[in-house]
Amino acid sequence: MQRLGASILIAALVLSPLPAAALGSTDTGSTGTTPEAQVFSDAELDVRRLVINPTAAPDTSVAVNFSAPPAAGYAIEVEHPDGTIDSIPTERDGFYLIKHTWHAALTGLQPATAYRYRVARDDLDEESATGPDSGAGDWHSFTTAAAGATDFDFLYFGDAQEGLRDAWPPVVDAGFEAVPEARLSIHAGDMVNWAPIQMEWDDWFAGLGANAADRLVMPVPGNHETYGDSRMRYFRMNFALPDNGATDETSYYYDYQGVRFVGLDGNRDLEAQAAWLDEVLTDNPHDWTVVTMHQPIFSSAVGRDEPEARAAIGPVLQEHDVDLVLQGHDHTYARGYVDEDATETPGVTSGPVYVISNAGPKHYQQQPIDDNTWTQNGATQVVRHGQVSTYQRIAIRGCELEYTSVIGAKGSNPTTDLGVGEVLDQFSIDRCGEDKLVTDGPIADDGRAPEDQNPDEDPRPGEEVPSEDPTPSDDDPTVAPTGDASPAPDDPETAAPTPDPTTDPTASPTTDPTASPTAGPSDAPDEEQPGREDDEDDEGTDPGQPGDDRSDGDRSDDPPRTEPRGGNGTESGEDSGGDRGTLPRTGAEAGTALGVGAALIVLGATALILRRRLG
Repeated sequence: MQRLGASILIAALVLSPLPAAALGSTDTGSTGTTPEAQVFSDAELDVRRLVINPTAAPDTSVAVNFSAPPAAGYAIEVEHPDGTIDSIPTERDGFYLIKHTWHAALTGLQPATAYRYRVARDDLDEESATGPDSGAGDWHSFTTAAAGATDFDFLYFGDAQEGLRDAWPPVVDAGFEAVPEARLSIHAGDMVNWAPIQMEWDDWFAGLGANAADRLVMPVPGNHETYGDSRMRYFRMNFALPDNGATDETSYYYDYQGVRFVGLDGNRDLEAQAAWLDEVLTDNPHDWTVVTMHQPIFSSAVGRDEPEARAAIGPVLQEHDVDLVLQGHDHTYARGYVDEDATETPGVTSGPVYVISNAGPKHYQQQPIDDNTWTQNGATQVVRHGQVSTYQRIAIRGCELEYTSVIGAKGSNPTTDLGVGEVLDQFSIDRCGEDKLVTDGPIADDGRAPEDQNPDEDPRPGEEVPSEDPTPSDDDPTVAPTGDASPAPDDPETAAPTPDPTTDPTASPTTDPTASPTAGPSDAPDEEQPGREDDEDDEGTDPGQPGDDRSDGDRSDDPPRTEPRGGNGTESGEDSGGDRGTLPRTGAEAGTALGVGAALIVLGATALILRRRLG
């Protein structure tokens, strides 16, 4: 048993990611072309999660990150406008199962210039009979940022988290189809539901598709990026972000064509990030500032509030007059401002605009319109909606900014009659004069009407909504019986009365029990023996396990949902066993456990061999 436990422990460790310091970095060779490389596709090389991320200087560099099987090394081949190709070595970040993640910084580029790049593999194994010694995948392209302030568009998405294969792709596709010129996309955390589940990361990146490989992707971690991974190793393994923040690759900033973009980590170290943010915004040379974080300054969902973020980060955002604060976490849509930024003109404010959005199929109930986190903390919601998944287009046009939120999908009980593809919210920011002005655009449905509200008692999807005002009938009530009277009940006598119990003793006394135990278990009784009627297995979901929305990394429980979870339709903690009854466990379950243990032993041994061979 000790050996079995040790083997399982080894297998579990092998399945965990290892940081680059444990693995070391892999140099694929000096800079130069690789003319002998054979051409394959990314699929043939099993290259996944290919993404380009901003560096601190996106006008002259970009970062590339991807996952791929173990190899002696990978390089990024970069084709310059004159046709020359450079080969940039990659570094290995860590591994999971039999896949590794790799990254490289492409530097020395020219501003506002289009480049092509691809992933190249070098096995360095002349005796291998399973594939080529080297090969390169598909070509991808990107354009570096301009050196100065230049007009551009970008997209902003809230939480994807669930439905990553079927619900997330249509929303993100709709955004890029509507804004094909978008230069980058912002993702406000909770990209996945459970950070260690690698299939979820594969699905999230697959939803972005070529838009991750051809345009900059700016993510920030949400609380679900900490589930099962409090140090957010998986988040950092899947992206190559600037290392210039208060936390390691989870807070950072960069400048892009006249806009200072700042990403914050709402999970930890808020005071330290607030001090760092104050320095970053004090030294900001640009007119525009966009800050992204997962947890909202002013929450919109029932049961949600982030007083720590509001106390630490909120004053810094207000002091530096940040233009946009793009957030997620609450699975609703909300947009508003701090009351002190109101002007005498209706629909016009100054100061930061706070936005919460949702891109996935998971929806939460809204807080009451007249008593919520906004009203309790001196802020106002201009637009609020539930059960909508949206994408946001943001256009920088000189000294003006245009914001448009579009419905990408709807839940079963939405608070708006607007359809998919219609504009949910829009406003503009004007910095052309002495004072900044935020002006509401035409809003067809602000979600503030009484009939638009989604109170705590709102029925879950699929339930019939009772009428609040029943319509009286003009017909008199029925006073006479309808149809024939019910027949008298049939009460036949039994054929014979039940016999009385016998009073005579048995022929011989019952035998005494044996003194020694039997060789095997007794035969099962013919009839069910008495016992506890409620002796059922409690197989509710344990906190912190996949499928549950709570872990040590979350500061609060999830609020009530207005749509059921996917999967088997049971909430966390409910018995998902259906009609399994109260039968005792059998040897089949023990065999299953042994089979799982054996599989882990084989997997652990295989991984150890791979680690020793690959160094």
